[in-house]
Amino acid sequence: MKSFTSRLRAVRSHRSNLTLVAAGCLLLLLAFAWRFAIAPALKVEPTDIDQVLYYDGVLGNYINPPGQPAIGAQPVKIPVRIERTLLSKPLLSTPVTSIIETLTNFFIPDPRQELSSTRRTYALDRQTGEMVKSGKADAERSGYLLVFPFDTPKGPVPYWSELTRRTHPAEYRKAELVGKLPVYRFSMSFGNQPVAEAPAGYPAAMTGEQLKQLLAMPDLEVRDGDTVALTYTGSSTVELKVEPRAGNIVETRGDESVSLTAKDPGGQLIATRLLHRLEYTQNKVSVKAAERFATDEVAKLVLQFTYLPLGLLALGLGTLMIGFFAGVKVDERARDARGAAV
Repeated sequence: MKSFTSRLRAVRSHRSNLTLVAAGCLLLLLAFAWRFAIAPALKVEPTDIDQVLYYDGVLGNYINPPGQPAIGAQPVKIPVRIERTLLSKPLLSTPVTSIIETLTNFFIPDPRQELSSTRRTYALDRQTGEMVKSGKADAERSGYLLVFPFDTPKGPVPYWSELTRRTHPAEYRKAELVGKLPVYRFSMSFGNQPVAEAPAGYPAAMTGEQLKQLLAMPDLEVRDGDTVALTYTGSSTVELKVEPRAGNIVETRGDESVSLTAKDPGGQLIATRLLHRLEYTQNKVSVKAAERFATDEVAKLVLQFTYLPLGLLALGLGTLMIGFFAGVKVDERARDARGAAV
């Protein structure tokens, strides 16, 4: 059996084979470097997001703002649609931070009647997906909203609420499938928390007379001339299905409401009333589009962490074998003569 030493000596005498052996060794090193250094460095939030998501819902109005006609005993419920566009801003993004702009249109679908439109700009840490402080964002935020962490844990994730402008824990519930895509189900909920700002059209205070008119409750125990302090609280429940490897949110449904609390000059509670409530569900077409996007992002990770390193490893081994064996003959007589001399 030809010894490894004899084979190596024969390879050294052939420049082309020596080159192939060196190239094979470099490819093997590159395979390990790619898997454990390059791929993790490439595992970042993309800067080419361009998504439009749709949600169908019902808006229940219980009390109109001051100056508008009273609603009455039964709430007014309106079918609504939410159109949410997520667009990366690559010129504003950096290797460290991803800048994403969202445009949320809220409208009655048939016939289309715009109710509101909100534009926001978010800054995300590209390594973690967590929102970070940045002069390019329109506000300072923390936690997660547009995406979840890479390799999402089966535990609480701080989820940002624009209603309260702080995070609340999103709790892991179970693993399941959306189509063929494995996802984690999370749920976040809070009740009667102070909202970041009063709903449009609602003041911080009013007279007792104005409050009676607003609530259509003339028998409230407050004098017409008293100044009544108003505070606003929100409640929310959100259910999310998250692809855990890249942290992309595939499906969202929620229930959000805002209430008014009135207190007299002595701080005594006068009344608490629900103002409005929105229930919404991401529609099936939009879920399918989000599933395709998440599947593509997982495929990129599999390519970087599995297929490319394995391909480089196979190519390196193949090149090494060719370099060692192709066209190389060991001089057996020279080897035997050296053995006899010894």
